[in-house]
Amino acid sequence: MTIRNRLTWLFLSIVAVLLLAVLAVVFVLQLNSSQREFRQRLRERAQVTGYIYLEKDEMRASAFRDFEKKYLQSLSNEILQVYDATGQVRFVAADERVRLSDAVLARIVSNKEVYFQLGPRQAVGLFYQDNQGDYIIVAAAENVYGHRRMRGLATIMGVIFVVSLLAIYAVGRFFAGRALAPIAALNDQVD
Repeated sequence: MTIRNRLTWLFLSIVAVLLLAVLAVVFVLQLNSSQREFRQRLRERAQVTGYIYLEKDEMRASAFRDFEKKYLQSLSNEILQVYDATGQVRFVAADERVRLSDAVLARIVSNKEVYFQLGPRQAVGLFYQDNQGDYIIVAAAENVYGHRRMRGLATIMGVIFVVSLLAIYAVGRFFAGRALAPIAALNDQVD
C-alpha cells in the first residue's frame, strides 16, 4: 500500500468515526425529543379523558365543549380507559387489547403518573382524585408519526453518511497527493 493510500484511508477512517458519532448523537437526541413529545400528548389525552368522564357534571357548558373538541382528536390506535379504585373498568368500555395487572394499577396509584409499554403502544396511567372517588385513567396509543419520522431521519442520515464518505475519500486522496508532491519531486531529483 502506498503512502498516499495509507494517508487517504487514515483520514477517511478518522472522519468517518467522528461523523458517525455526531450523527448518532443527533439521532438519539431527536429520538428522546420525539418520545417526550408523544408522552406529553398521551398525558394530555388521559387528562382530557378524566375531564370528559369525571368532571362533566361540574363544568360550564362552554368549557365542556372545549374538552369535547380536544377529546375528538385521537391518536393512532388509541385506547382510553378509566378504572375505579378497585381496578374495575368504568366509564369506558373494557378493551381486550389492554389488560393491566394489579401490580401496574398499584404502581400508578403510588406514583400518581406512570409511563409503560402495552405491546406496540406506549401508555400513561394517571391517578385521578375526584369528588366521586379515586380513579386511574389509562391512555395508550402507537407513536406511528414519531416512528415514521425517525425512520425518515435514519434514511437521510445514512445517505448523508455514505455521500460524505465518498466526498471525503475524493478530497482526502487529492490532498494526500498534494501533501506528498514535494516528496515525489525530491525523489525524482535524486533519481
